[in-house]
Amino acid sequence: MNIARLVRVLPRPLRRHRLVRALLRLSPGSAVQEIRFNDGARLVADITDPFPRAYLLSSVFEPEFFAVAAPFLRRGGAFLDVGANVGFCSFGLVHALTGGPPVDFHLFEANARLCALLQRSAALHAGQSVTVVHGCVTSAPGTSRLHVVREQLGASYISDDGTEEVPNVVLDDYLDARAVARVPLVKLDIEGLEPRAIEGARRSLSSGRIEAVYLEVSAPNLARQGFSPAATLSALGEAGFEVFFVRDADLRAGDAARAVVIEVGGAAIRAERVGAFPPDHQTDVLAVHRSSAAARAVRQP
Repeated sequence: MNIARLVRVLPRPLRRHRLVRALLRLSPGSAVQEIRFNDGARLVADITDPFPRAYLLSSVFEPEFFAVAAPFLRRGGAFLDVGANVGFCSFGLVHALTGGPPVDFHLFEANARLCALLQRSAALHAGQSVTVVHGCVTSAPGTSRLHVVREQLGASYISDDGTEEVPNVVLDDYLDARAVARVPLVKLDIEGLEPRAIEGARRSLSSGRIEAVYLEVSAPNLARQGFSPAATLSALGEAGFEVFFVRDADLRAGDAARAVVIEVGGAAIRAERVGAFPPDHQTDVLAVHRSSAAARAVRQP
């Protein structure tokens, strides 16, 4: 059963999780569907998982992310999607950047089932350079263990009690091995393990080879791994980055004295320099290397 097609023809008020769950009970073999979102982007996902199912129903994924991310990639280069989940960020950018200079997409995901779905999504975009890497992006070679949250695979996390062994990936080594010279943007969302990924990319960050990082900062997730938001943001600062709030909710609640505009890729991104990070807060922030063109174009609003 093509559940995605059935949902798309329904008026939005009738698109409900319980409807999709009922259809899945009628056709349990129809769990994997092609999801279309953001006016033309496509990927393949398992809609028994509530995370991709929500975007099947809404047809829209995170416009705020693309408004920030796409301008950094308008001149081409490499995009690293660390914690790719089912690939909404990467395959949304594939669509958003259609017709521009080539971008090499590198998708890193610790969950093997999600990697299989990412490979199917990549096949929908045969002309695009997409590399799917099964691994835990961290600070040292070896292996890690993944605690799988079966009711929402994207919420799985690295833990000593994890049931699945995953090969480690150190970003400095990965980029060196592939002679990747320029990374305009890294998206980093790995359920609290972000500080270890930052440590594993220390050379690439400090040198400016990685020009910007869009990362989730979740106090609860970081605490589970023994880290804090302050230490995470400090590590980026030590590597030469300035960190900004860019999400609308943070800007509305923020300090107008810290407000700036970042001009990059023909866009003017509203932002606010991060001072103290609120305790127990969870949001996405943008870190820009001070040597980059974007950092040089930061101005007062």
